[in-house]
Amino acid sequence: MLAPILSAFRRTEKQRGGQDPVSRAHDNPNQDRALEGVEHGVFADLPAPERAPGKQIVLAPQIPSGQSGSTVLGRQEVVASAPSRASDRLVSMTTALQIAAPPRDARTVTKEIIAESNETNRPPPDLPLGPWKTREDAENDLKAYAVDKNTGGGAFTLVHPTKLRPGTSATGAIRTFRCNRYGAPRLSGDGIRNRPSLKCGCPFYMDIEETIDGWCVRRGTFVHNHEIAKSSTQVMCDPKLRMIPPEYVAEAKLLKRSIPIAPIYRHLRNRAVEDGIEISFTHSDVYNALKPSPEDISLDATNWIQWLLSRQQTLRLPCRLETNDVGLLTGSYWVMDGGQSSWAVGSRTLLFDCTFNTNRHSQRLGLFSSVSSEGATVILAAVLLESESKSALTWAWSAFSESFKFRPTVVYTDGCGRIEEAVRVTYPGVPHLRCTWHVSKNVWSHLKPYFGSSKGRLTSKGKVSWQRWFSAWWETVMRTDVGTMREQWAVLAKALEVEKVPPQQIEWFNALPVERFCYCFTNMVFSAGVHSTQRCESLHSSLKNSIKASSLLTDLGTKLDDLVEEIKMKKTCKEIKRTIHLHLPSTFSATPTPAIDVAADSITAFALDLVNAQHHQALWYGLEEEAEGGGTFMVKRIAASSSSVVERESGESGDSFVQTPLEMCLTREKAQVVHRTTATTCTCMWHTHMGLPCRHILAVHLKTGLSSKAFPPGLIHTFWETKTEQERKEMYVRMVAKELPSKQPALPEADNDLSVEDHLRIGREELQDWVRSAKELDADELKKEVLHMLGIAKSRKTRIMNLLNKVKKQSTKSAKKKNKVSSASGEGVSGVAKSVRAKPGPKPAARKSIPYDQKGRKKRKRKVNED
Repeated sequence: MLAPILSAFRRTEKQRGGQDPVSRAHDNPNQDRALEGVEHGVFADLPAPERAPGKQIVLAPQIPSGQSGSTVLGRQEVVASAPSRASDRLVSMTTALQIAAPPRDARTVTKEIIAESNETNRPPPDLPLGPWKTREDAENDLKAYAVDKNTGGGAFTLVHPTKLRPGTSATGAIRTFRCNRYGAPRLSGDGIRNRPSLKCGCPFYMDIEETIDGWCVRRGTFVHNHEIAKSSTQVMCDPKLRMIPPEYVAEAKLLKRSIPIAPIYRHLRNRAVEDGIEISFTHSDVYNALKPSPEDISLDATNWIQWLLSRQQTLRLPCRLETNDVGLLTGSYWVMDGGQSSWAVGSRTLLFDCTFNTNRHSQRLGLFSSVSSEGATVILAAVLLESESKSALTWAWSAFSESFKFRPTVVYTDGCGRIEEAVRVTYPGVPHLRCTWHVSKNVWSHLKPYFGSSKGRLTSKGKVSWQRWFSAWWETVMRTDVGTMREQWAVLAKALEVEKVPPQQIEWFNALPVERFCYCFTNMVFSAGVHSTQRCESLHSSLKNSIKASSLLTDLGTKLDDLVEEIKMKKTCKEIKRTIHLHLPSTFSATPTPAIDVAADSITAFALDLVNAQHHQALWYGLEEEAEGGGTFMVKRIAASSSSVVERESGESGDSFVQTPLEMCLTREKAQVVHRTTATTCTCMWHTHMGLPCRHILAVHLKTGLSSKAFPPGLIHTFWETKTEQERKEMYVRMVAKELPSKQPALPEADNDLSVEDHLRIGREELQDWVRSAKELDADELKKEVLHMLGIAKSRKTRIMNLLNKVKKQSTKSAKKKNKVSSASGEGVSGVAKSVRAKPGPKPAARKSIPYDQKGRKKRKRKVNED
């Protein structure tokens, strides 16, 4: 059926002077078989291909009339319009078939390059000629061959400056490679370039061609007009010649997840020495090989959101995202694995601190952490904030309160006022204490420059003075007696005056909130031994060992997950070590008492170690019962060699010892520390904030015989008790199922313009309607309705109080204005203010009045008219 059409088409092509396309197709056996299928109508029933956007497809030989298709042939995309006639359709099909398959095989191409070689241009004997299955494999092998100084006479860099040339009827697709010093040299010294150009017109080039068997080297010029690198020193000096083996790069990418770049580089160097491979890479090469790609950088926020949502779906870990008005990501909050279960059974001591330089977007990283009953640090949640503003921090703490529904018993942060406001809004009534370490840093930066300074430098005398003063400050902070602490604080302030510290700095020192960081106040709250945010700081330090300021958000999240797993692994190792130590002799010289043996079955191993350490120290203490009795003892430390009390000397004595004014202020009689202790309480307050018996209480138990019995109830906090998996699960479920206190419901917008009388009237009507409907509700629904009604009533009360205050302010303002007008205009102006102010009369007589009001404020004297 197609024979007449083929004959007519051949005659037309010959008249035009062209070659017969069918004959041209018969030069290749693959095309010959494909054309036979066309002539016999094999493809008549094949459907047209569907082109997916952004993807390359292969065109089927048959295109139905009136449609169009796209084809990728020989790496070149050709768009063909659907022919309306059979002959036009055949021309398109024949042309497509000619370009689709390479016309030559690898043997023909190899013979050609050998035939074209001569004495001056001969390919090196070790040059790989192919074939390669893919073009990428050919490029990788040829580039590796070029940078190897042991092949081809030396090392050089191979580049492909031109695009891929499509195949023709005689050849397949061709890719050209050149030496990187090809082309004419560029100008230098004219402001265009500040260094000499490497271009020298190197004639080296090499073509690879696509054949039936794959990609093969076709032809080229294999000589250089410049010296190539032949030694290791020359290779290491050129960054384009240095190369890391591919298997080393793959291993480095696995290690990058938890190890910094420097240890990875040292590991690869050691491995190269073990494998007998010459080291041809530097630290910067390893860094460049592991840095993120431009695609990952551009899609960092998108990948980050997908990573958070995948964790939420697979691991059921809550997360929250915050964006600004233009849709940019400004806040991210996510819960760490195991954080909620640890908080449900933990100490409820919450630590929070922010750090910077953890991601390429300059967002601040904040970690919510706590301490477990095994003494390990627990990362509860993390947050990324664009800025540490009040609104951003409030959003972060609100997100934490929604996912961790148990209220903390104490919160430790630094002295940031915005964090303090966020904690106050989120957890009203919870003790918020300040980190002692951050306070000491502030004291250091404020006061140290004024101690014995000479032209901005700290002299030797000033250094000794500062060390003495700062040591005395730490001793004062750690005192547990309030009275003694206050006295010593006044002595420290007096010493600042002696050192001639500016008054404003002394005023700042006296204004420090000692109730929030001194031990005599903070030890009143159970915090499992926490006095600072040191655990957060250690987490930041460990994280920054493998994170840089240019890291991606996904890398940061992955490193945090790895850090959590590392903490769990260390915890497991410690438990194994404690199990082994149970079968070894005890490291403590004191034999555990029956009370400690009984408690060992119900408390954690970490708590047991603390109790044993306190029991060992209790042997060095003596006690005296008070005259009044009542089970109260005065506990003092005794010497090791005798039973005499260790007296702490107040300082050196002698005629040659001369004290400075600062030392005279700091020197005082340091009497032996004595603690009033009973069987369950002690003035050291160690047992209060640790939840375990202190050494003084254990000394009383040893001397009075109470150690033969179990510890009294409440002496060991329930936090240190061991819990079964069932108990942990029940506490976790109870925390997750706990309903947060609902927010105060808002009033309808129509009530915004109502007066006080209308609010009272509507409130009465709402209460009456609720009482009528409450009779028909069950217990659960009634509870919800009561809470909702109380919220509505509270909202109305707030609105009424605001209205009353507004009315009061307006009336006060109008009264003041009326008095001012009347005093300015004089008598007879009855409330009408004149535009011209009346001339002041003679000075009135002095009016006797109280100079200060009841609040201690000085009263302003009013002018009284003479009339």
